[in-house]
Amino acid sequence: PSESLNFAESFFLIFIEYFLVNRKFNAGIAEGLDLTGKQRIFALFTIDKNGLVTDIIIKAPHKKLEKEALRVIEKLPEMIPGKQRKRAVAVKYTLPIVFQIE
Repeated sequence: PSESLNFAESFFLIFIEYFLVNRKFNAGIAEGLDLTGKQRIFALFTIDKNGLVTDIIIKAPHKKLEKEALRVIEKLPEMIPGKQRKRAVAVKYTLPIVFQIE
């Protein structure tokens, strides 16, 4: 059972990263910020017991990138909350947003 949960969590994060975040994140904001190479932004958030995205913390190399990442994470839809012993529980996630600046 724990392996299934790990697979489900991994799939969930891959789904969010590739189908929601990367399609909506405007990496063009990074142009003109004197940044080069691979950039990493970390979005930490909780899916609460009601399925809502809460407690968002963004760590990025520039405030404009933090603002854009926050905009995208705030657009995540309501989700099915995690369950433990058949009760809805809050689950914390860390989502990396990685992109290349030429």
